[in-house]
Amino acid sequence: MNNYLHISFPVYYTQTFKTKPSRTFLVGMNWLRTAHHYLQNQVKQEYSNIFTPQLANQQYKIKGKYEVAYEYYYKNKSTDLLNVGALMSKYFLDIVQKAGVVEEDNVQYCVKETFYVREQDKENPRMEIYLRAIKEKDE
Repeated sequence: MNNYLHISFPVYYTQTFKTKPSRTFLVGMNWLRTAHHYLQNQVKQEYSNIFTPQLANQQYKIKGKYEVAYEYYYKNKSTDLLNVGALMSKYFLDIVQKAGVVEEDNVQYCVKETFYVREQDKENPRMEIYLRAIKEKDE
């Protein structure tokens, strides 16, 4: 078993309509502040529906403190890392808690999050996320 959990999160979402063309947008803080709460919930539910079953069915569980690293593969050079990273963090931590991978997603357990820009990937923009337990130091 690996000493970390790795998951790849899409950073774009496509909203479909019955009577007009679909709309694809970057899931980030700029979108969040202007989106209707119904759409915000729909996007969060979609992420949860995709990833919660995958995580619940695997063996990686953390008791205690952990850290998360986020690697951003961007589509557009003008995007900003934490615009996307902050929302990916929120969605990811809620999902791993719901799936029982971690006990809690608060500051007593999630003690370190780091964000990196990796490279441009116009075909598959995403956030690669790595979660690992932090060993307590012997007292």
